[in-house]
Amino acid sequence: MKPFTFYEAIEANKRKTWIIIFVISILLFLVCYAIVSYFELGEFGILVAFLMVFFVNYYAYKNSDKIILKYSGVREPTKEEFPYLLNVVEGLSIAAGIPTT
Repeated sequence: MKPFTFYEAIEANKRKTWIIIFVISILLFLVCYAIVSYFELGEFGILVAFLMVFFVNYYAYKNSDKIILKYSGVREPTKEEFPYLLNVVEGLSIAAGIPTT
């Protein structure tokens, strides 16, 4: 098995992300469809189920980073707590020509 290059790993992760989004969309639509069928809402209910799946996926895709950070309890490091870490990050950002924030 040959090792991945960095770009191949990025592409593999993107591909897996889209597969997961697709599978979750199908499952969410099936749940919504079951609810629509149970309450006999007809075609309007299926449209609502489709729109619900679309908006849930859009929200999750756009805000997944914020959701993960919120529930994992991360916080910004301080110079008093992690001076070496902040020094390394600052050096790397200067070398790359990007801001640290």
